[in-house]
Amino acid sequence: MNYFQEPNNDNTNIIGYISNAQSIVENSDQNGVTVDNPPSNEVLTKSEATKAEREAKRLHIEAMLLDQSTTTIVAKDTITAVNPNPTPAIVDTTLLTPAQLHYYKVYGKLHSGVSRLNARLTDVFALPTRAEPVIWAGEVKDDNVLLRPGGLMIITGKAKAGKTAVIGAILAGAIKKNGDAEAQTLKIGVAPCPDDKRVMYVDTEQPEYEFQSALLRIMFRLGLPTTTRPKHFYPFPVGDDKRAARLELIEEALTDPNEPPVHLLIIDGVSDLILSVNDEIAAADLVERIGGWARNFNIAIVLVLHENQKSSSGSGARGWLGSELERKAGAQGSISRDDNEVSTLKFLNCRTASNAADLGFEWCNIKKMHVECSVNTGKKTPNGKKAPTEPKWSRDAVDDMVRRHGLKQNHTQIGLFYGVKHHVIQDLLEKRRKEVQNDIPL
Repeated sequence: MNYFQEPNNDNTNIIGYISNAQSIVENSDQNGVTVDNPPSNEVLTKSEATKAEREAKRLHIEAMLLDQSTTTIVAKDTITAVNPNPTPAIVDTTLLTPAQLHYYKVYGKLHSGVSRLNARLTDVFALPTRAEPVIWAGEVKDDNVLLRPGGLMIITGKAKAGKTAVIGAILAGAIKKNGDAEAQTLKIGVAPCPDDKRVMYVDTEQPEYEFQSALLRIMFRLGLPTTTRPKHFYPFPVGDDKRAARLELIEEALTDPNEPPVHLLIIDGVSDLILSVNDEIAAADLVERIGGWARNFNIAIVLVLHENQKSSSGSGARGWLGSELERKAGAQGSISRDDNEVSTLKFLNCRTASNAADLGFEWCNIKKMHVECSVNTGKKTPNGKKAPTEPKWSRDAVDDMVRRHGLKQNHTQIGLFYGVKHHVIQDLLEKRRKEVQNDIPL
């Protein structure tokens, strides 16, 4: 029927159409009724008038979509639209489609007819330009990317496994400027900080003495004066602040308009930003918030947290927070330490570095910091300890020993100085003496 011509989107006119259709239904009989002043004197049966009423209501609902900000629920089965006309119109919700009704019940308003996700559709599929890697495993950057701007990486390990050493190595690589001496990064590839950016390091766990010691070792890795902070390096201890304030303090530093953008952010002790690592809601909110920093500010973020003491290496990052971070992070570095005090850094759950080789490191009494070494084979010695594949002394350590004592000093005296057996010193110096004879420079 064309009697009910589709009106404009004026709510008042549509309400009139509904009232007209309702009067037709009420005054008609089974044989039909003639409508006053219809075009061509058309006769509407009662069923036709009912259909016309429903069509008018549908048009009214469409008009309400244009005025959804004033729409409220007044009853379970009705919708009230407050229009420029002060008289509200009540529409049966049975006229809504299942999708419209679901959206209305969930959000308390009618769908606007516009999907915000549709704005993200593209007609042509094309890979966006990928940012240059910030951290990678080993010397081959392209094949072992661990972290790019906008992403998250986590470093896990049990207590005293060597997490702070790995963080120090990464920070040394990031702080390094072109022209500086080569940073000792335990074979972890790190992109130096650009001139117009900064590196942030937030520690939530260490006391002041340990924190300052860690900073001195970072400077030592770079060969820089240990009393001078590089202008682009921002280390912040927040362990003395209340947990509730730490997250806000970090966000304030990130968004400070007087400071340059952040190249790399490392948070050592991310679990100390919430009260409980097993609080599901708090953990999800924290990960979402930190992930928002990475995406919105286009920075690379490394988060450090403990593993459960009873779990094996590579699994069991602490609590619900650890599980959430393992799912969201693009890479995980898991650190373990064996009976010979050799630590191994394994790369797990990596999206773009599935073939990254394990890295080994250990404490060097000569350099007073951790240095790279070979990863253990897992073989057992007679005393039950794992045997390294080669002597624990790195070549750099031997060279330092030679510079300090020379090649012809008493082996026993040198051994006492370093706390090792004399035959170990003898073997190392004999090997180095042969290299010198073959014109291999120190």
